[in-house]
Amino acid sequence: MLINQYLAVWHALKVDRAQRDILEAAAREARIIREYETEIGKKLLAEIVWINGQANTIEDKRNDALHSPLWGSGNQVAPLSGLGHKRARKLVEAGTKRGLLVEFRWCRDATLALTDYIRDINDCLSGSARRPWPERPSPPSRGQTRKTSPHRQKSQAKPAPLPQTSRA
Repeated sequence: MLINQYLAVWHALKVDRAQRDILEAAAREARIIREYETEIGKKLLAEIVWINGQANTIEDKRNDALHSPLWGSGNQVAPLSGLGHKRARKLVEAGTKRGLLVEFRWCRDATLALTDYIRDINDCLSGSARRPWPERPSPPSRGQTRKTSPHRQKSQAKPAPLPQTSRA
């Protein structure tokens, strides 16, 4: 079956950023966007581009936190930036006075907020009962706790209506 070949290629990629780049390139060439230029197609492409940008930002922050050399003194663990390590310097510049666990939590919460948003878009597009287009999530602040992270909160505001499809 052809779909299995596509999935095999997709899952053969070991780097998520490459998958996101391929998804965006495919979306830019998709018939619904390129030929018909429907309002929903344009909206979907804009959201794919936005989501990919957010995911790239989260990936960079996560990699900074995970791949920086660390040193410990007493009960404190901090990035070892004195030797010129780029990721460690970025962590220090980002103000890791809050601590590495805050960075890890932010990466997790930002990822969960994006995941929920993607699920909401999927529900909007594939559900039998048309749902309104979801609002973009705001990134979590680094001061939030698990209980108050945005992926757990549901917006009280009414989402924007789903764009109508039409041929150009």
